[in-house]
Amino acid sequence: KRKVLLDILDELRVSVDYVLDIPYSATGYRMASLLCLLPAYETIYMAAENQSQLFTANHHVKISRETMFRCMQGAQAMVNCNDDIVKYSRDRSSKIMENL
Repeated sequence: KRKVLLDILDELRVSVDYVLDIPYSATGYRMASLLCLLPAYETIYMAAENQSQLFTANHHVKISRETMFRCMQGAQAMVNCNDDIVKYSRDRSSKIMENL
């Protein structure tokens, strides 16, 4: 379970680099990418918190509507600031690692 979560974190880091490479002028692409990236981080965070249930019949990892709404707000707030995207990624990765 730990290896799977670590592999996913590595993939998310690559995704962050992809988003950072999108020009600021391509706001729509950056927003679409963030709307995939932020919920992915939140989902993996939930999975790390509940890893004893991963790959079992009780494996229910789905972010709430509230969390998705916060992801949408976060994406809007950081769409034009690479530093904010990097900070978010580092913060969430640290929180996930604490649960591994």
